[in-house]
Amino acid sequence: MSYSQVVDLLNDLLGVHYQAESTYKSGIEHLEDKDLKSFFVVKAAEKASMINELTDIIIRLNGETLKQGQTSQKASQLRSDVILFFKGNSKAAILEECKKAEQTVLDAYEEVLKYSSLTDFNRSIIEGHRKEIAEGISSSFSI
Repeated sequence: MSYSQVVDLLNDLLGVHYQAESTYKSGIEHLEDKDLKSFFVVKAAEKASMINELTDIIIRLNGETLKQGQTSQKASQLRSDVILFFKGNSKAAILEECKKAEQTVLDAYEEVLKYSSLTDFNRSIIEGHRKEIAEGISSSFSI
């Protein structure tokens, strides 16, 4: 796999994180439940951190990064219905939609990790993200 193909895969992840971060930030603005707002603040910060690390990797590969507001192919598929749930739905329903969206992000990471052309350093960062997302899915959606 060429560097440009790796950059494309990483930009897919970047786009997915931009979409997720935007959704969580929107939740912070629209939700009244303090527990959900706190949860969304944490998740938005998590996405921002991952965006920064992915951007650094892409730059080190001499690639051009996807900018916030642009969508990657995977991000456009991710368009979550979470925003539709902000008004009039239970905390459990909102969290379930968030969990589904996070699973989609995790699946995107699994796809990227299939490629052996990632350097060990970049692979360790991607694996760290994948682990953090997987742990979050199994533990943090029960507030």
